[in-house]
Amino acid sequence: MTEITEKESRILALQPSLRLSAWRLVEVINPQGVGSSHLVGWKNTSGRMSTAVAELDLTTLVAWTVSERQYQLEGEHEFSADADYVYGRWLQANHCKNHKVLTGAATCARRVIDLSSYLEP
Repeated sequence: MTEITEKESRILALQPSLRLSAWRLVEVINPQGVGSSHLVGWKNTSGRMSTAVAELDLTTLVAWTVSERQYQLEGEHEFSADADYVYGRWLQANHCKNHKVLTGAATCARRVIDLSSYLEP
């Protein structure tokens, strides 16, 4: 789930960083049992789901993905119907049945979350 396609690579080159609001951190387990964490949120006029997150700093609200994109998170973590729709479609397309939201009070009590243990070796 962490492989970057050629199309994604071109998009990343055009947009190496972006702002994300109404965001949540989620964990998904693919059919092979490999877990990864992703940001789900709202960007301009549409829902968005990131590639796997490598690190999330809750003090500065900055996240870095394995594709090396930087996300500047705006505001507190919250729900967005459009982002949730994109998340549901992504889960369907990637055949992921096991998933959970990680942005609860206990998770957000930590200031920097290193998610490297969730990534494929």
